[in-house]
Amino acid sequence: MRYIKYLIICNLLFVFATKSHAQNMDNITALLTEGYTIEELHGLTDILTIDNHRSVLEKRGFKYEKNDTESGSYVYTKNDYVSFYVNYEKGKLTSVHFKSSPQKFYKAIAEIKDNSKFTYSSEKVSGTGKLIYYKYSGHSMSTNDNYYRVTMWPKEGTTTSSSSTTTPTASPVATPTTIETYYSAKEIADAMNANITSANIGFASPNYKFGVKGSMNMDKPSIRFITRDNVLYVQMNIPRNGECDYGLKEVKAKWTGQTGSGPSYFYLTFDYLYNCNGKDYKGVYVDFRPSSSFTKGGVEAWVQKNAYK
Repeated sequence: MRYIKYLIICNLLFVFATKSHAQNMDNITALLTEGYTIEELHGLTDILTIDNHRSVLEKRGFKYEKNDTESGSYVYTKNDYVSFYVNYEKGKLTSVHFKSSPQKFYKAIAEIKDNSKFTYSSEKVSGTGKLIYYKYSGHSMSTNDNYYRVTMWPKEGTTTSSSSTTTPTASPVATPTTIETYYSAKEIADAMNANITSANIGFASPNYKFGVKGSMNMDKPSIRFITRDNVLYVQMNIPRNGECDYGLKEVKAKWTGQTGSGPSYFYLTFDYLYNCNGKDYKGVYVDFRPSSSFTKGGVEAWVQKNAYK
């Protein structure tokens, strides 16, 4: 009798262990397979509009999470490991992107390697990783291994503001110059500090000039951009000068909308009022040195979205 009970117990333990193993294998299989492909991203980019995205994505099993008005994104989850973002600005869909775990990200971009359909454009540093631009099937796209994100922009000549079947009107494609709208405040601050060529409070002479740009020297007039909680600030040190206000000043970076450019520079103006010896100095005028990875259009796009007063 004891032998029979022993056999029954062993059999039950075996069945339990088998089921547990099977469940673990199912979980591992799901972890390995529930990702996404760039071809899937491409397909969605071609059909989504600002009007139809919810109906299209929910029919495909995506779960609507929220409208993140601060970042300008409709956020969906594809599964436990992958999120999908429909990005918009001024009532128009601007781009879409997948964001995932590192494993899903690297699995998705593995198809880029040695694939002639992807044309390399350029790359830049993004935090501790790289932001790399490609062309694929008529679209601009990027991979960002700092955020494990793959982004794609609509084709030139398509409209994403409506699901209407009327002939689309031509509209400028969102090229990598406006990708900077997706920088974090820390990234844009670092880029600004590295490219400041001059900065003044007030435009016409006399104005208050900063001698140290992009870093802080408490003994000299200095200016740099800093961030707190993903918000951009202008930090200025004004050494003591007669009866004028002096010390370390920190104000939220609020772009006035005023901008300009020349052959080798562009400038933006941030809201600030400084009084010295009865004279008001209005606005912080900052000149920047442009480059292929730091463009006037890209910086303007970021501040218009994130720092426009």
